[in-house]
Amino acid sequence: MRILHVIREVTDGGASLGMLRQCIDGPPGFTQTVASLRRPEPAALARFARSGVEVIRDPAAIMDAVRSCDGVQIEWWNNPEVNAFLTSTDLPPCRLLLHSRGHFDAPYMCPSALLLSRVDLCSVTTPGAAGNPAFVRARQAAGLPPPPCVYSAAPTVSPPTGRGRQRRQPAGRGEKSSLPIWARWSR
Repeated sequence: MRILHVIREVTDGGASLGMLRQCIDGPPGFTQTVASLRRPEPAALARFARSGVEVIRDPAAIMDAVRSCDGVQIEWWNNPEVNAFLTSTDLPPCRLLLHSRGHFDAPYMCPSALLLSRVDLCSVTTPGAAGNPAFVRARQAAGLPPPPCVYSAAPTVSPPTGRGRQRRQPAGRGEKSSLPIWARWSR
């Protein structure tokens, strides 16, 4: 199964590293590619390359990847690039999973019903996000089922210089992957 992860920008931040862990630890039979809507940070791009995960940036290549994949996983943290990708881009027919990162503590962080109506399924990274009243209302208005909670595991990383002791990035309890969602969805 071919999965395309779409993120605002590949960086050394938690969203990118959690996504990288999903790509690295994916089950056999999954081919995963990452689309960075903004130019990736060079050090982060090098980390993805060392891990064997392809990152594409060119808009035409991203649309080709959407057309050729089995599913598109949107790494959503309210930002203009990802919102525009979902609401303003003429996407070819594809299955979309919105993987929402964050707790929705601020109203503007919670995806709207309009945004959620563009996707086929969503997942969240915390139980608090799944139960957030504004999110529940938007999800129900969009006709989506309750989301599974997929904790983001961040990989062991080295400091940007490559020197020094490796450290483990913080990760949610359970450290699960969204890939089983795709496996169940593909049946």
